Amino acid sequence: MFDKEESVSTPSALPRFMQALIDRLAEKFNLDKNQVQQVITEVKTEKQQERRTEMQSKWEAKLTEAVADGKITEAQKQLIITKHTEVQAKLLDWQNLTFEERKTKLEELRNELKTWAEENNIPEPFQLMAGLGYGRGNGMGPNFDNDNDDDRGRGEGMRMGRGIGHGMWR
Repeated sequence: MFDKEESVSTPSALPRFMQALIDRLAEKFNLDKNQVQQVITEVKTEKQQERRTEMQSKWEAKLTEAVADGKITEAQKQLIITKHTEVQAKLLDWQNLTFEERKTKLEELRNELKTWAEENNIPEPFQLMAGLGYGRGNGMGPNFDNDNDDDRGRGEGMRMGRGIGHGMWR
């Protein structure tokens, strides 16, 4: 479906169908193609930032709830937030690496995060929140809303994807 050697696109890159839309709008309404692309890129960037802010708020609320429920300490919450920020910065730095380079870096990061989590006594479900993710979607991550011991999501046993961060979204 996708070429594994293809590098990750930059935040301002637009998919081909959007390029076709820009071309068609510019042609149909006799507009400057560059101005149309600039407006679409601005809207895309604004929406991405809104979504990131919303997700960050929900993520921090889950951590705060976990502290209130006694699942983690306030100190662990702060460690998770700090580590998450570090991981996100690394991921941004790696965007232009080849697939194989990213794969190697991600495996190194996964090992680093496992060691960090053990040293800081971070419970497994919260390791995911620091950056040791397994993917995203129904059943692809922990289910914090139930109290069973396995913490699996709705797609029981589906946590073996290879996402990093909040999963594979970006």
